[in-house]
Amino acid sequence: MGYLFELVADDILLIALFTFMLWKFIYKDINTMKKDIDTLKKDMNEVKKDINSMPEKIIKIITGAQAININSPLSLTDLGKDISEKISAMEIANSLVESLTEEAKSKSEYEIQEMCSDYIRNKYKPSDEILSKMHHQAYHTGLSLNQVKEVIAIELRDMLLVQSKK
Repeated sequence: MGYLFELVADDILLIALFTFMLWKFIYKDINTMKKDIDTLKKDMNEVKKDINSMPEKIIKIITGAQAININSPLSLTDLGKDISEKISAMEIANSLVESLTEEAKSKSEYEIQEMCSDYIRNKYKPSDEILSKMHHQAYHTGLSLNQVKEVIAIELRDMLLVQSKK
């Protein structure tokens, strides 16, 4: 009977040791998982903040931020008017209007708007001084250079619309 007791005692000791090791392993994994879950929660909160600010960023990208009012017809917002003044957009447009008036006469209002936008973005070559002003405004307003150029395009469009009616 002593031999049987030793075998059972050895088995109980092995089971207890195995259970202890398994518990320690599981406990360690549970703590690691809790840390991972906490980290995941923090990351998800950051993602949530980013997602919440996305509509604002997307609207800013799509609409040209606040420089252009997207109601029809396009017009300058207060920010756009401020940019126009600071980069001398009216003077720039005035210097270009004569060379584009003839081409604009045969176009619709929308076509004139597109022509101005295309001209300012792709053909207009500003002086270094004007380009520096444009860069300064883009940087300080969070707009792209093309969005700042659109301010000039709107001013040019408005002048050409007046000229084409004459």
